[in-house]
Amino acid sequence: KVDTAAYYKVLRYTVLPWLKSTYPSGNYTWTQDGAPCHTSKKVQISVVPTWPISGRRHVAKFESGFKPTRLFCLERLGESCLQDISRNLTSLQQAIVEAWDNLTEEYIKKSCASVRRRVEAVIANNGGHIE
Repeated sequence: KVDTAAYYKVLRYTVLPWLKSTYPSGNYTWTQDGAPCHTSKKVQISVVPTWPISGRRHVAKFESGFKPTRLFCLERLGESCLQDISRNLTSLQQAIVEAWDNLTEEYIKKSCASVRRRVEAVIANNGGHIE
């Protein structure tokens, strides 16, 4: 887990300077879920207002209950591995390998095709929101 202090430090001193130098016009959207470090008062007060133009316009939050892992077959891996959170790195690695081995080739192909369709939709919409 990443706490507020670590998230703030990376966001403020690494991510934000890189975004400003790479996209000086501010033409980007930053996405984050509702993790406590993302919604913390420190981040919302200290970092979000420094985003170009209207800071909050450039911070897109996922809807409540959205899991970024649903973007790919990682959802299934996450569900399998995180049901019983591993207490050490070795058991977590074993759980990931086992979960991956249990995915069917058909499921992986469908997941990849789904991601491709969504990426193409985002490109067709010039990077804008898609349903």
